[in-house]
Formats: sequence, structure tokens, C-alpha cells
Amino acid sequence: SGILGIGAMKKSNMLVDFVDIDPRALDNCYTNLKLNFKEEELNGLRLISRERFKLNDKYNLVFANILEHVLISEKDLILDSLNKKGYLILSGILNHQVENIKEQYKSLIYLDHISKGDWSAIIFKKG
Repeated sequence: SGILGIGAMKKSNMLVDFVDIDPRALDNCYTNLKLNFKEEELNGLRLISRERFKLNDKYNLVFANILEHVLISEKDLILDSLNKKGYLILSGILNHQVENIKEQYKSLIYLDHISKGDWSAIIFKKG
């Protein structure tokens, strides 16, 4: 749906690249972007299929709202996408999966995690 990126754009007016494994999710994201922004406000953002994602850019902030097995299988790409001192927010994690994700991403500095209901989000920083 692109909800995290849309929230970031609304909150801080930042430029966002949306990457997803599912092309239908990117279509849905584009629909939601058009519902939330004027056409001229969408200039510069990119919707990228994971198949076509080539890591040319490094980011100060990366949100990954996907399931545990994808966070693990895509870990190297996610880590490589961070700038030095960049922040990583991982969500879509069930509470009982938090410790495993922290272990998988132990090359980063763990800052905090929050839980709501059965779900958690974790924030890390690249050191």
C-alpha cells in the first residue's frame, strides 16, 4: 500500500523510493499516492519492482514492512541500502519474532522496538 512511505512524505516532505516484491502492491501504492498528493508533488519519487531494483543509491532511512522470512532473505540488500549512520525500521514482525530479527541484524546497533497487539517494529542504526 505504500503507507509508510506516504506517511514519511506527509510528515517530512521527504523524497521516497517505493520498492516491492509484488507488482500489484506497487499499483496499489500508486493509487494511494494519487489519492493523497497532487500530481506535481509526486515528481522525483520512484516505484521500483524488486526484480528491477539495482542498488545504486544509499539511504539515510529505510523502512521495511514485510514478513520475517523476507526480512531474512533480503537482509544483505537491506543492509547494503543504508548509508553510514543510516536508520533502519523493520515492521510487520510478530512479537515472538523480535529476538530472531535482532539476532539476524546484529551487525547494526539496536535502538528500540515497539509492539502493538501481536505486531512489533524495530529500529536500528548503522554504526
